[in-house]
Amino acid sequence: MLKNIRSDIQFLKRHENALIYVKREDCIPFSFGGNKVRIGAELMSEAERAGCDHIISYGSEASNLNRVMAHMAENRGMGCTVIIKRDGKKEKSAHFNELILKNSRAHLVYCTRDSVRETVEAELSALTASGHKPYYVYGNSRGTGNEAVFLRAYGKAFLEIREYEKEKEMSFDHIFTASGTGMTQAGLIAGKISTGSGVEITGISVARQEEALKASILSALKSAGFGQAREDMVSVSDEYLCGGYGSYDSDIRSVVWELMTDHGIPSDPCYSAKGFAGMLRELERKGIEGNVLFIHTGGTPGFFDCISGGKGRHGF
Repeated sequence: MLKNIRSDIQFLKRHENALIYVKREDCIPFSFGGNKVRIGAELMSEAERAGCDHIISYGSEASNLNRVMAHMAENRGMGCTVIIKRDGKKEKSAHFNELILKNSRAHLVYCTRDSVRETVEAELSALTASGHKPYYVYGNSRGTGNEAVFLRAYGKAFLEIREYEKEKEMSFDHIFTASGTGMTQAGLIAGKISTGSGVEITGISVARQEEALKASILSALKSAGFGQAREDMVSVSDEYLCGGYGSYDSDIRSVVWELMTDHGIPSDPCYSAKGFAGMLRELERKGIEGNVLFIHTGGTPGFFDCISGGKGRHGF
């Protein structure tokens, strides 16, 4: 299991009056890296402390967390059940993450959006009845209870950012990240609160409307013990949703190729490239200046979905 997870920060380019740096979470050396490796390591540590012997993960067909948890469970000698949400007709070409899972030792269970809770409860009950002690990554079957574990991962990452600032004798004026469930952004905000930093943290929403995402982030912070968190501490932009989760436009397609061609950095249009494209527009729209840090949250298998055209809506 990875210990002392860290990732490098590199200068990328100047854009308008901002100097853009990137924290390369995609280069964390386990299962294609990404923010889910940091989060997964915290979840596994918590499961081991609780004496659990079987991991249950949940996500979509393209879920990065499912992939990471399957690999981490195998690495630690634990069993793993992966619950995959699939709505509507299955397309011929699977996401690379799903193909990776099918070649893992995880037990795959499919469900619809409306049957997630009952599926989780059924798997928990079956494993318990067979003598196992299962650990569900989201806490209880309603998906709550593990907020503090999720936030811990990016509270620690924020400390890495502070160490970089001290070493380089500089400071970041603004941090941007793609924000889906909001847990990575919430962890960064937790780090900001804990250290008294004045940096502005903005999440580019990839799935939810601003109000819903803000509420999710605030709820997670309070559940994790940050009762002092206020709404004005949570900056979210939902202007770049492009129709919702998994959808994207020509600007985001251009960013995928720009990051790879000009900088050798893989990105995916669902999270990292969408977040990066949204950040560029925010820099221009708001005239943001100074040192700007983008958290590259990974999702590298999604890059291959894109360039292969393996998934209809993700193909070029």
